[in-house]
Amino acid sequence: MGGISPKTIITDQDGAISNAVAKVFPKVNHHYCMWHIEKKVPEYLNRVYHEYGEFKNQFYKCIHQSTTVEEFDSDWEAMIDKYGLQDNQWLNKIFSIREKWIPAYVRHNFYAGMSTTQRSESMNKYFKDFLNSSTSLSQFVTQYEKALDARNNKEREKTFKTRNLKPLLRTLYSMEEKTSKIYTRKMFIIFQDELVGSQLFITEKVKFSIEVSTYKVREIYKEKPIYYVNFHVTSKETNCSCHMFEYSCILCRHVLCVFIKKKVYCLPSQYVLHRWSINAKKEKVKEVTIEGFQEGSNNTSDTLLFNSIMVHSIELSERGFTIRKTSRYCNLKFAIWDCKT
Repeated sequence: MGGISPKTIITDQDGAISNAVAKVFPKVNHHYCMWHIEKKVPEYLNRVYHEYGEFKNQFYKCIHQSTTVEEFDSDWEAMIDKYGLQDNQWLNKIFSIREKWIPAYVRHNFYAGMSTTQRSESMNKYFKDFLNSSTSLSQFVTQYEKALDARNNKEREKTFKTRNLKPLLRTLYSMEEKTSKIYTRKMFIIFQDELVGSQLFITEKVKFSIEVSTYKVREIYKEKPIYYVNFHVTSKETNCSCHMFEYSCILCRHVLCVFIKKKVYCLPSQYVLHRWSINAKKEKVKEVTIEGFQEGSNNTSDTLLFNSIMVHSIELSERGFTIRKTSRYCNLKFAIWDCKT
């Protein structure tokens, strides 16, 4: 990674891991896997979990639907008082580390939309289809290459679909059509869900000045939860109390609801993260000339040359795949025509 540390690390709740992360990556946002903590609820809260049917829903709402730190702390205290859990050691412990896993505390930081170690677990499962404990070292190399090839083929297939197949549009907003040409298919679907969901919300201006307006946003038939969106008239910069953009770099439905109200028909460029775009793999490697790789030159490295060649070869492969598919389609049309004649 060229000496660049990650912005965020998500791990299990483990003291040894926490100490290691703090030592090696002291400036990184360290986040505990929410799934591993939540799955312990039936074990450590067995009595209240099974005795009170509504406890599970209240616990979930407290964690996932509290949009601010103050709201979470208030809801947590109310839950503790209602079920008499003041002396529960496990609850007191996970509350003491709430800055590490509660969404209201962590959503100010970028996590690429993840809150669990699910991505790591899924990769473990993926490689288990190719490897096992009895795999020899020679077999490991072959099987590992097969695993990578299968993964790369799947990625190329998705890239082809993104670039050559038009997604189904679900609204009449021009923003949706324009964004469908920018995002990868998967990220566009996430954005599209937010755009469609924005139609269920209403806005009310609660504060305004010459440059900035603040809107209260809520669902049409619900009084809570309430979200607050600040909108800068000139720059179109905005932020929401749910912090979805900071967390995942996809705009939330609350902001999109305000955009629609303010007749913002095109997604501002500052809200299109390059890593989610169709061209995410392009323009990432600086242009390199052959002269820069002459013997004795210290301007660059073999790694950069290899990366540059790989990027261009992938692009050529994709173009060749497209041409080949088009050629097959044309041949099929001619074959059908010959049959008819």
